[in-house]
Amino acid sequence: MKTLLKILTLVILTSIIVALFVGCAGTQGPAGAQGPTGPQGPAGPQGPAGPGGAGSVGPAGPAGATGNTGPAGPAGATGATGPAGPAGLAGPAGPNLIVAMGVVDSAGGLHSSYNVDSATWNAVSLSWEITLTGISYLVWDYVTVVSPF
Repeated sequence: MKTLLKILTLVILTSIIVALFVGCAGTQGPAGAQGPTGPQGPAGPQGPAGPGGAGSVGPAGPAGATGNTGPAGPAGATGATGPAGPAGLAGPAGPNLIVAMGVVDSAGGLHSSYNVDSATWNAVSLSWEITLTGISYLVWDYVTVVSPF
């Protein structure tokens, strides 16, 4: 208990001493006027010379005078348009885009057919198989269009 009392006394005395010193400082006064500017210092030493010493190219000389422009020649008259040339020979006929076509009725009869010999019903695949006249048909060589109605 005596130790605790000594510690409390020491803390209280320290607080009083700090308060006395802090309390002694007054408020800060207003700032004073700015003083005069001091004298200018001496100039520093000059740096080394830059590139372009002996052997450097000098400045370009003055441009020469511009020469006179010669007179323009007279414009000639436009000539007449020549006659059209003869027509060239006709080229060969292009390929027929339709290789085969026709209408197959429900009995296998052909109507309005072109390059189709016959039509046969395939009961396994449930489709008509047509035989083309003189044509070797490969599926990747032609575009095939079938329109049922």
